[in-house]
Amino acid sequence: MINKVMYVLNDFVRNIRVNVENVLFTDKINNYSFNTTKSTLYKHFDLGNPLESFKYEYSKHDIDFLLNLYKKPSKKAIDEVILPLYSERTGNVGLKSGLNGWNAAGRLRHPDEIYLPISSRVHRESPNFFPKRDEPFSLVTNDGKNKFLSKMCQDGSKALTSNPNRALGEWILRNKLNLSYGTIVTRDILEKKNFTHFKISKFDNENFTIDLVRG
Repeated sequence: MINKVMYVLNDFVRNIRVNVENVLFTDKINNYSFNTTKSTLYKHFDLGNPLESFKYEYSKHDIDFLLNLYKKPSKKAIDEVILPLYSERTGNVGLKSGLNGWNAAGRLRHPDEIYLPISSRVHRESPNFFPKRDEPFSLVTNDGKNKFLSKMCQDGSKALTSNPNRALGEWILRNKLNLSYGTIVTRDILEKKNFTHFKISKFDNENFTIDLVRG
């Protein structure tokens, strides 16, 4: 019986080598090692010879954006704005918008899916503060622990979101406000949590920081 098993194995296994802890062999296609101490079989992957490859036509803008996204911004902000976490027009957090954007109708949304309301007043007073709509920029939390790929969206650039959309919401709703899933955010909650506004500091056109503050 053992001879038959060895005969079958020899049909598939080649170059068997044995050392103190491992049995090394190949099946003509892949290389393996069996660790006798751990009774574990390992398969070796040769990353130096990929099976597939593809060409990506990139532009200088692609490279510059990636480099700028992860470089440290200058030490001093060149401008900043402080905006309420609620609607500046109504004085309240919308039931289905802003920090409650996850509650909007139309499709199923993740409970962290939110956006920050940007007042049209800011665009009038500081028209060049934010990048243009859909232009990506880096948004780092003031403590440096979180970095979001962000953009302005909606008509009139009245909303600031992150990509993925729920990343910014997780930081604000769970980490800063410490709210449970499904909690409708109100101005009263913001007052009690002592976070009524958010401050955006601009270092250059692609690097910004964010902090929640008491207005």
